[in-house]
Amino acid sequence: MIVGSGFSGSLLAWILQKNGLNCVLVDQAKHPRFAIGESSTPTADFLVRHLADRWGLRELEPLAKYGTWRQTYPSLVCGKKRGFTYYHHRQGHPFQDDALHSNSMMVAASRDDFQSDTHWLRSDVDQWLFQQAVKAGTVGLEQTKIRSSYFESVGHRWQTDLVGPDNQPLEVRSQWLIDATGGSQGIRPWTGVQPDSDWMRTRTSALFGHFRDVAPFGCTTPSHQTDLQTLFDGDDSAQHHVVQDGWLWALRFGNGVTSLGIVQPEGVCQHELSQVDLERTWHEWLERYPSVHQMIAKSTRVGPESGLGWMARLSRCNDRASGPGWVSLPTAYGFVDPLHSSGIAHALSGVARLSEAFLGDEGAVEQQIRKYALEVKNELRWIDTFVGLCYRALPDFEMFLGMCAYYFVSAIGFERDVAKDPMHWPRGYMLSDDRALREAGETTWQAASSGKTITLDQIRRSIAPWNDVGLLSAGGGNRLAHTAARKELL
Repeated sequence: MIVGSGFSGSLLAWILQKNGLNCVLVDQAKHPRFAIGESSTPTADFLVRHLADRWGLRELEPLAKYGTWRQTYPSLVCGKKRGFTYYHHRQGHPFQDDALHSNSMMVAASRDDFQSDTHWLRSDVDQWLFQQAVKAGTVGLEQTKIRSSYFESVGHRWQTDLVGPDNQPLEVRSQWLIDATGGSQGIRPWTGVQPDSDWMRTRTSALFGHFRDVAPFGCTTPSHQTDLQTLFDGDDSAQHHVVQDGWLWALRFGNGVTSLGIVQPEGVCQHELSQVDLERTWHEWLERYPSVHQMIAKSTRVGPESGLGWMARLSRCNDRASGPGWVSLPTAYGFVDPLHSSGIAHALSGVARLSEAFLGDEGAVEQQIRKYALEVKNELRWIDTFVGLCYRALPDFEMFLGMCAYYFVSAIGFERDVAKDPMHWPRGYMLSDDRALREAGETTWQAASSGKTITLDQIRRSIAPWNDVGLLSAGGGNRLAHTAARKELL
């Protein structure tokens, strides 16, 4: 039984059901529903293609890149993502840049539009994957809550009592309970799992929504035409509008809707936020930054239906990712922050590993689950460090870009490993098992935390063994051409 029918839970159910295991997919909500977490990466694309090939999901394969997605499923909403952009805004001043692009950075992740990554309209993608799982034979139970669940260790079996629509009682018996619920309580009440987030270095909040008629931002930048010719349109990216203590994301979908979200340190808003408070906070923040305000001024919010979304603390973690008869997907175990779009890929990496465990040697399942749980714990700590370093650098934008290099060398290195062999990761997910890189990042974190002065040259030397794409190159103008492993063969 898989609890949570977002994209990772539904995809795992589809894989397991199609390959011989009976699955029940339970969710207390109903599709389609609003969700954030919408930007894929080359790593995510490689894993989508691998899962399609490995487990015979012919219908999934087109989602591995923008061109085939749009050709095959024109009504399944996505957006074009050619890479990452970062724009530095100063309070009360329109965005400005210089010939060296001191206030912006562009990192291309694909060679052309057809091969590019995608922004996922999660309400569409989650529903589509749920439908695929049900078509394959999964029992899909929406608007259904768990009343109680008990694990019988002798028979290795869960007995779960559910209540469906109209208070209809249901009972499910399953060998395994899989948590795919994201940040909710999930299966905590029946597994004894406890929150364990105090160790996390990244502590941010988010205010977000979906908006229609958001104006282009890229065309207002001084180098727009040059960027179009040499790299890509800045609006076809995961846009990061960086300010003194946080940033605003902008992810554009093909249906004219844009996902926007303000990320700030936890505790910036001290009071309980009503919807009126949220709206006021949103508009006050935008008015401080003229160029961002101009981009959004004529837009209209279209989601969530209840008003702007608010998460007072984004980073979270549980004390365990597995136990007797149960296991959590990565984003149910823990999550750090939307900076650098690591969520979708991490979730897919969990789907890939749990699929191998459950569909492999039956006698080795529990051993593989324990190994996976240790891996996910290690991975989340590394993600927390390289994301936390970026926030630690603010308000210094140059140092912020320097700290971003730890993410990029991790992502680029892992993408190359996955491109060689999708399930053989000698350096771990996002190079989390590369001891030398982890030590380099930790040394920088300790220095930054103690107030020591860190220079860009120090970061260049720190990442040098892994940096063969020209990150932070002197005079490079903060513009990087295609960095990911080739997807042309996908």
